[in-house]
Amino acid sequence: MTVSSFQIGCVLALSMGNYGVLMSEILCAQVKIWSLPRGGLAGPISTAEVSLAQEERKVEVIAWHPAADNILAFCTQNFVKIYDVGTSQLKYG
Repeated sequence: MTVSSFQIGCVLALSMGNYGVLMSEILCAQVKIWSLPRGGLAGPISTAEVSLAQEERKVEVIAWHPAADNILAFCTQNFVKIYDVGTSQLKYG
């Protein structure tokens, strides 16, 4: 019997400027923005509000801008990107 193992990892960042906005990145290198309901979760959420471009490498660090709404920065081993997630536009990178 062969047992396959998968590496599981996730990077999360909760927006302090926008209540209930969560960014996630999983080993598939797909960055997604999720909207969490104010009353809390009643069940699983399966659809992201925004899916940003697929990255070549795993995202290692993410951060929401501390004062500007909807501005998200993330980096991999080779680059830094800054997005306006309200418009899904790449601003830098």
